[in-house]
Amino acid sequence: MTRVSGIYAPNGDFISFESARSASVLGEDFATSSRAMGFDPATLFGMLPDPDPVLRDRGEDASILHELEADDEVGTGIEKRTLRTLNKTNFTFSPGHAEGEEPTELAVTVCKLLERDLADLKLRTAFGEILETVFYGPTFSELSWEMHNGHYKLVAITSKPRDWFAFNDQRKPVFQSMDTPEGEPLPPFKFLMTRHRASYDNPYGKRLLTRCLWPVAFKRGGIEFWSRFCEKFGSAFMIAKAGKDAQERNVIAAQLVSMIQDAVAVLPPNSDVDLVQAASRAGDLHKSFVSHWNTAISKILTGQHLSTNQDGNGSRAAAETHSAQLDALAESDQAMLVDSMNDLARIYTKLNFGDDIFPPVFEFTEPEDHAKKAELGKSLHSMGVRFFPKYFENKFGMSPDEFYMDSSPESASTQKQEPAVSAARSAGSNFSAADDVDEFQQAIDRLADKLTPEVAKINEGLATQIENIVEQAESFEDIHAGLAELLGQELDQYEMDELLSNAMLNAQLAGRAAVHGDSDD
Repeated sequence: MTRVSGIYAPNGDFISFESARSASVLGEDFATSSRAMGFDPATLFGMLPDPDPVLRDRGEDASILHELEADDEVGTGIEKRTLRTLNKTNFTFSPGHAEGEEPTELAVTVCKLLERDLADLKLRTAFGEILETVFYGPTFSELSWEMHNGHYKLVAITSKPRDWFAFNDQRKPVFQSMDTPEGEPLPPFKFLMTRHRASYDNPYGKRLLTRCLWPVAFKRGGIEFWSRFCEKFGSAFMIAKAGKDAQERNVIAAQLVSMIQDAVAVLPPNSDVDLVQAASRAGDLHKSFVSHWNTAISKILTGQHLSTNQDGNGSRAAAETHSAQLDALAESDQAMLVDSMNDLARIYTKLNFGDDIFPPVFEFTEPEDHAKKAELGKSLHSMGVRFFPKYFENKFGMSPDEFYMDSSPESASTQKQEPAVSAARSAGSNFSAADDVDEFQQAIDRLADKLTPEVAKINEGLATQIENIVEQAESFEDIHAGLAELLGQELDQYEMDELLSNAMLNAQLAGRAAVHGDSDD
């Protein structure tokens, strides 16, 4: 019989020691660097060294990355990628709420307070510092608070030097102070930390500039050799033919050296001087070498190079494709910024109102493209769709007193009808007004006028549904999907079939009568 060790609780329940140990394990990390076989000895001091392979191989720290920005290609790449997100000025905070529910009054209040506090701050500067995370590593933004009307007001967001911070062996961020070399844990509600593609193995995240260290080093070396080459071989060589007299040769050499500066020389008689130009393609190797590393740097930072360096190569289509790649990277940076601002909203809400309130949600919003909407409306109009004033009020935010429709209310009501029917009726009215229209045409016009209300009555429900689909659509794809769903339903066509049959029969009889009338004449 197996004995189980344990203890009885005051309520009489038996709790085994084994189950207690299992419960404690659930709340702790089992796999840690201090217990792993191959851990870094530096973790014995409580600090996790930067695992970046490039910095480790070069024996340097992340502070060297700031020197790379002096390179023209690096600086341009950083600016180009950062501005893709930084120039998006349409963003907002909305009150947080559970899915399918409306935000509470307190959630709305929290959102308004946060927006009011942020209105006094330079958010563009804060956004720019956060976006530098992609290039330099984690950003630690210190939050400064002041008590104001019963709540903590956010008064400053300040990015602090990255080399002041590190991660301990528990993968927690710490401040490296002089008093505690092992690092001080960051106080709650005081720091907003942003990282780029961080992981358990590398809590510091990915830095793009570390991948630019070698390309920039090789590029600088290439430029140095290129400069020397241009200095030596960029100008023509002056070669003189002299006699065997050493003194005369020295005089000629001195004169040629002087000639390089002022192009003036006094040479002995019978001296022969030739100018020899270096091969025109002699420096192309150095130029190609530098261009290669420029391309490599641009690819690392922006994912492409044609939007920065074309040099007469590539097509417009290729450049647009490369620009789309840059847009994709900018969307990733934007998502990182959104996550960081949502973290700020959670800190703000928890500090002032606790954990029971949904924090505000940050998002970028695209400005309304009225030109695109107008083009869509123009295309729909050319297809036969006619709009009511409500369409322009909803889609373009126009007030009724800002425009008028070039049609009367009576004609506007007929715009619900089928475009072909409206056109036929209009055309019939014009023909009936002419003096030379025969009586049979007038009879057909009267028949169309009589049938038009019946057609409109039968199709009134369908026309209303189609109009709603058009007004709610944002694109042709939305209209196509809505019409496919509507017309895919089973519709009762009996009344319409009977009406059209009668109309065609009357038109056919009128046509025959007209033919017989002409033959009698």
